[in-house]
Amino acid sequence: MSATAELTRLDAAIERGTRRLLELQRPDGIWVGELESNVTMTAQHLFWNHYLGLRTPELDRGIANELLARMRDDGTWSIWFEGPPDLSTSVEAYVACRMAGVDPGPKARAYIVGEGGIPKTRIFTKCFLALLGQWPWQRMVPIPPELVLFPPSAPFSIYNFACWARQTVVPLSVVWALRPVRHADVDLRELPQTSVLYREPDAWRQIKGDPAIRSGLFAHQRAESPLDRRLDQALHVMNALLLEHGVYHGKLHFSSSRGTLWHVDDPFVYRILGIEELTDPDICLAYPRRPYHERAVVPPGDVMRVFEMFRALRFADEHVYLRAGSLNIVNGMVGLNFSCDGSHYMRFDEFLEKSTEFWFGALPH
Repeated sequence: MSATAELTRLDAAIERGTRRLLELQRPDGIWVGELESNVTMTAQHLFWNHYLGLRTPELDRGIANELLARMRDDGTWSIWFEGPPDLSTSVEAYVACRMAGVDPGPKARAYIVGEGGIPKTRIFTKCFLALLGQWPWQRMVPIPPELVLFPPSAPFSIYNFACWARQTVVPLSVVWALRPVRHADVDLRELPQTSVLYREPDAWRQIKGDPAIRSGLFAHQRAESPLDRRLDQALHVMNALLLEHGVYHGKLHFSSSRGTLWHVDDPFVYRILGIEELTDPDICLAYPRRPYHERAVVPPGDVMRVFEMFRALRFADEHVYLRAGSLNIVNGMVGLNFSCDGSHYMRFDEFLEKSTEFWFGALPH
């Protein structure tokens, strides 16, 4: 192709472009067009409206429609048109869709999980999620607002930043100091970071107590408590409460002869049962019948087995003995507190695998 022919094509393209611009020009001489950006602007519009209390169903629906329309075929979102998938952009769009009641689908989740989730996103994404109560402010790099006091001559000064960066860092430092939160009613457990935040560790944990108590351990013996004498009744009452009456966490305090209960109808308040209540089957009538908790990981048949193991640990030795034991059927954790002031937390199945010899086999008798 000759230079003359190439110039002719270039001239034609310029002419077409100029003609189109003149067609779009308004009578008053200006041009108005849509300012396009990536979907982070769309998602953040929902985040801000949520924080300010200005959300409406129409807004949620419009944002969800726009985000789904901009989603790539592989379930991700990019920063620019037909660009590669971007983690931070995809996380913000994903969260906004979930807030609007729309599931972006397994492809979106798989990409976010595969890329490391929220911990691998940019600081702006983390800030917006912290604003929504979906990421702790404490897990972000601190930006002290006192930075603004450093003069331009200081070794580090915001005035050495470019204009855009300075206008971003300074407000971020103030937001980081104030740490505002307006919780969004959205569950993000399927993403990597929230699996860590939501999930309680279930590995066996041993915690030593007061050294003064341990040093005098063999100078004292177990004193029989009222609960020891009426343990059969108490264990059957606790078993019934967990299986049939909505109690999901129960703790027996053997030495002080009492029990504490947490009920599904009011999980923020615990009940204390004295020895008379704890050994009276009619106490179950005070709690409405409920089906065994749908999230329980402890099989119903193992609840009484755990309580019977508590009995064995209570009476196995006169010096080292169980002072209190608890069971949570939802997370499956057993808590043990012994006379040596040591505490243990472990899964129910691991607990049931261990015999009394495991706990007391090496003790002198």
